[in-house]
Amino acid sequence: MVNRTVLEPRLTVEFPDIADAPVPLLRTAAAALSVHYGVPYDGLWVNRYRDHSDSTGWHGDWPTCKRELCVVPVRDWVHSVPKQKTPAGVRVSVNFSSRAQAVRS
Repeated sequence: MVNRTVLEPRLTVEFPDIADAPVPLLRTAAAALSVHYGVPYDGLWVNRYRDHSDSTGWHGDWPTCKRELCVVPVRDWVHSVPKQKTPAGVRVSVNFSSRAQAVRS
């Protein structure tokens, strides 16, 4: 989180190089998004929310965007995965990143 360290109530794995993504479909999706948006999506991280108790609050993926305008292929730039009162199964968030957008232009 901003200016402090917190335990994440989710499991996260990062692949700074999309070539290391363990599932070919993820590399294919990154290539398709790169062509569609004109942004080289060359990294990936995946969040696994194990049940209805895992969550993340409202946030933007600031470390991956250092430019005035960034194209982030998630549902919304500022997003969350809230806790739920009713039991739920696993939820997964796939996030593509671009080293080009992570530096000021």
